[in-house]
Amino acid sequence: MPGMSTRSEVASLVEEAKRGAVALATELTSALERREVDRAASLMLAGIVLGQPPTAAQVLSVLPDVPDPASFALLAANAAGDRLEMLLGLLEQDKLADDRDTLALLLATELVGKETPPPRLVAELRERARRQVGWDAVPALAAAAAAVKDAETYRIDAELKAQAADATRARDSLRKQLSGPLLEQLPETAGAGPAITVQRQAPKVGRNEPCPCGSGKKYKRCCADKDAEADAATDPAERLRSVAAQLAPAHVAKLRAPELLKLDLAALRPDALAEAYLRLVDFHRWEEAERVLDAIALRTDMPGGRTGDDYRLDYIDIAVGYRYLEGADRQKAKLADPKRLHPAVALGVELLRTDEPNLKRADDIAERALRDPDGPDSIELAYSILARYPGLGILVARGALSEKRAKDSERLLEEVADARERLGLPGDDLGWDTFDALLKRRLELRARLRLDAASTKERDELVQKAEEAGSRIAELEERLAEARASETANAAGPAPSSSDDAERRRLKQKVAELKSQIASGNEERLTLRRSLADLSEKVAEPARAEAPRAAAEAAVEEGDELGDEDRPRALLVPEFGRGAVDSLDELPSRVARDAVMKAAELAAGNESAWRDAKKLSRIAGLFSARVGIHHRLLFRVTGRALCIEEVVPREGFDAALRRRQK
Repeated sequence: MPGMSTRSEVASLVEEAKRGAVALATELTSALERREVDRAASLMLAGIVLGQPPTAAQVLSVLPDVPDPASFALLAANAAGDRLEMLLGLLEQDKLADDRDTLALLLATELVGKETPPPRLVAELRERARRQVGWDAVPALAAAAAAVKDAETYRIDAELKAQAADATRARDSLRKQLSGPLLEQLPETAGAGPAITVQRQAPKVGRNEPCPCGSGKKYKRCCADKDAEADAATDPAERLRSVAAQLAPAHVAKLRAPELLKLDLAALRPDALAEAYLRLVDFHRWEEAERVLDAIALRTDMPGGRTGDDYRLDYIDIAVGYRYLEGADRQKAKLADPKRLHPAVALGVELLRTDEPNLKRADDIAERALRDPDGPDSIELAYSILARYPGLGILVARGALSEKRAKDSERLLEEVADARERLGLPGDDLGWDTFDALLKRRLELRARLRLDAASTKERDELVQKAEEAGSRIAELEERLAEARASETANAAGPAPSSSDDAERRRLKQKVAELKSQIASGNEERLTLRRSLADLSEKVAEPARAEAPRAAAEAAVEEGDELGDEDRPRALLVPEFGRGAVDSLDELPSRVARDAVMKAAELAAGNESAWRDAKKLSRIAGLFSARVGIHHRLLFRVTGRALCIEEVVPREGFDAALRRRQK
């Protein structure tokens, strides 16, 4: 990586310092002021070799951006001052990638040694276990868990115990690195620069084409080598600045924070600028993200028509959640329309500022939430209180859960888990049970509403038929009255002739037919009324009619607990079928990512993942596993393969099984 501290570079600085050619302390102060992280790291390492270690505060200012893990460990382990406090502060800032994050955690446990670990360290360990870090970070995490021996950590991720061998190797490697001569632990050469490829601004010249300089020679025999040397000598940051306008979001996602800030932000494409902001926020680089926000505020072409205020409001909300008052205050002051700031978020800012409870403001928002249960007030209020008063916030969050805002509620429960860890409590909260019950009730209600809608339609059709039957009966009775009047008049007249006898017989026959039709109509109307009565009974007690079916569906979804014979004995290779790929494409990116991670955990034999899996009794060989709250992963185990068939929403689970039974 550009600027990585190499063995030769640090050794050269050591020799220069010995000769008095460079004053390490002065140079370090200057490098830190200019935010030259790589130069500052090399100067610090040289100081450690000479017995002039940097302070913990100086090391902390560069650790998030040190690209080499060896330099990271050596700086953290050799800083002057309270190194454990420095590492805990770094972990709480959550600015590191997983591999560096768990390395800092392991370093902290090494500093604690055999003493009782502080609650802050245990809370950070539990958070990493719950987060499910990347594979490259697991050995260090397992080593830290083994050092702390916290039962709750192993409950969160029981697989960590199975990583004992990798954990031992990670710990032994770190100890060997820290105990040996510092210079020998550094890489001999710097790695490659950022792994990005952008289109050349000038047309590429073929090696056998005429050289553009006009010499008449082929390019390979003229300027090719000179141009290659010039490209190699170009400063990577300068090269990035020169191609800023060509960078796509994928390019930006590969850059470190110092490299992002060397870009010409004004020249970035709108989507690349948005990616720069998101990347900095993801790593909690608050001040750097604010610089990008200032650049966004000058633009009118951001994706989705979003404005500077939209991004600032997003930042304030996140800053409150991470208890970063200074940044929230700065962006609040820069809002073009302060009225857009949600009252609950504004309250969250004030709660960070003072210990006064602001109960009146909180009660006003709570009252408004009660009047509008489907609005955002209750969940926003819970977020704001959780940030400053986690115990109270957990109780408020439980009351804010809503099946109508399922995704928001799920994210809120994740914040509750963080708050519980800050309090040293087990991660699972009663709110999950409440939320599951709310979702179940909503599914039953939807089924009931579907029944009611069908019943209402059927009732309307029956009523219409009854009204039509009544109209026909009324018409028949009117015609019968006319026929009877004609029959009576005919009977009261003079002696009948043969033709009169025929007319009288016709009238009698007509009267008989009309009576028969009226009787049939009355019977039809009676049948319709009975059907209406039966339907009314059905609608009056929908829960009774629906409960057995809903319970049966729930039983099918849950399935049977797995026995030892159902769990794999070796690693499996995940295979995604066509149905799985198609279903992933239709899911939100976060859900799709979680589904792929769940498949990887199952394939790797993760005990907690298999503990949550179910064997479906209706279809032989088919298993299901939860993906979050709302989705299920359907899969089979065939030999050494974990065959993923589909990822389905929970409400579509039964339909997916019926398709497989056909």
